[in-house]
Amino acid sequence: MNMLSLQIVVTWVHVLFGIFWFGGTLYATFILGPAVMSLPPQSQLALFRSLMNRKAPLVFEVVGSITILLGIIRGTLLGPVQTLGFLLGTAYGITWAIALLFGLGILAWSHFVTTPASEPIAQAMAAGDTASARRVIPLLLVELAGFFGVFTCMILMRFGL
Repeated sequence: MNMLSLQIVVTWVHVLFGIFWFGGTLYATFILGPAVMSLPPQSQLALFRSLMNRKAPLVFEVVGSITILLGIIRGTLLGPVQTLGFLLGTAYGITWAIALLFGLGILAWSHFVTTPASEPIAQAMAAGDTASARRVIPLLLVELAGFFGVFTCMILMRFGL
């Protein structure tokens, strides 16, 4: 496989997984979350627990990790970020580094904040706290802010910035 073909494949998978990761968070925040909150409390709890038992957080962590890894490969081994001077001395390099930090931040936030919050939320739902499901929304909004940062960086990098 020649270098151009490899770049195309890596970029294709990177973008596909990025769409899955970002799109899944958009869907959870704006479609699934409001739909779940419109259900009776016992149905909310059953659906919430079912989603968490199906390893959804693990799927998103794997997809996010692969997205980040392919972004690193695409930017360094197959891209222009070959030296520390380029990374820190060009608009593209700085934007690429910011995108990487956003991606790692989203992954860390999801792993250390959003996912661990799911069990206490489920316990509160089981105890009859009907507002507890809404507590996940601000956590997802933080992730979305990170995704909008990454997305902005991707657009800027397309134009060499």
